[in-house]
Amino acid sequence: MFDAAVALGVMFHLNPEDAIRAIANVSRIVKRGAPFLFTSGDADSFDGKEGKMNGVTFRYFSYSVHSYRRILGDHGFTLVDVHADSGNNTYYLAKKAEPPS
Repeated sequence: MFDAAVALGVMFHLNPEDAIRAIANVSRIVKRGAPFLFTSGDADSFDGKEGKMNGVTFRYFSYSVHSYRRILGDHGFTLVDVHADSGNNTYYLAKKAEPPS
């Protein structure tokens, strides 16, 4: 089991179904109380918008903050904080639920 998980610049490249699977897998491998930090968009965007970086074409997808809160909750996480930096990157900080007392 891992003490934390980080996925910067990754999640928004996964189609919606794969993003949910990734969150489920992170939940499976982190300890209770572990933080999970990732970046993604902040709006539901499922059509796979196309972008280009360094001559490479890629697709990107996203969920809204509300949708991420629900999906994370479905997999044992609580969304703790959402922050956008000056470059318009959205950071999500979630925490795996603690075991019941």
